[in-house]
Amino acid sequence: MKEMNRKNGVRRPSRFTLIELLVVIAIIAILASMLLPSLHKARLRAYTSKCKGNMKNLVSGIQFYASDYKDQMPCHGGRATVDSDYNSTWWMWQLRNHYGSGDKIFACPGNVVRPVTTLENFVPGLGWIGDSQRMDSGRTNYSINGLLSMQKKWNRNGNSGKVSKFDIPSRSIMVLEYHVPTFVDGTKKYNSSLSRYGAEFNLRDHQNTGSNFAMADGHLETLSFGANPRGLVFAPLESWLRPVEDYWRPLWISGPPN
Repeated sequence: MKEMNRKNGVRRPSRFTLIELLVVIAIIAILASMLLPSLHKARLRAYTSKCKGNMKNLVSGIQFYASDYKDQMPCHGGRATVDSDYNSTWWMWQLRNHYGSGDKIFACPGNVVRPVTTLENFVPGLGWIGDSQRMDSGRTNYSINGLLSMQKKWNRNGNSGKVSKFDIPSRSIMVLEYHVPTFVDGTKKYNSSLSRYGAEFNLRDHQNTGSNFAMADGHLETLSFGANPRGLVFAPLESWLRPVEDYWRPLWISGPPN
């Protein structure tokens, strides 16, 4: 608004009063409070989508590896074992060095990881180049399901990581979001460590919006904590499933820990 200069009749712009300025600031603050949650959700959805793309590439790499090595998954040292090493990143290095997996697919922007002492020659989510092919807990984003590659677990015969022998491939989890690079835990341990009930650096659920899972048949699913409509499992064989046993029951069926 302009007001008239009484001396010379020239209009000059009026200044904002303090009240008007506070009103404008309040309006901006209200608009920001309305927009920021939507922007945050959009960013999380983008992170989740990027994460699913990473996991799709990892599963494809595992399948390419298996086609080159007599149907065998990339187990630690190239051999199926009775009990896999939970901190082994051997499979990741195989995909990176021989199957075109770029460095960026091992890190998920939507999940927090434990910080490292130095970033020199360090691949986020994978480890230091030329290191011992092992990584501490809390520093990786993705984990291969080591239970699929076991020859035997608790006196139950497995299939030694032979991909074509999985008899429930659409339900068997091959790659998951987890805080160690090779998953060898059961359902009960997973429930208590990878959830809103776990430690900060163990969380892999995109700030409580859901975790991604890549199945042995190559398709991906995103599940919120406690939801598992198709009964996804860590077991390679249907004969391993035990509905009343914490280790082999379907994912999250026992619910949040007390």
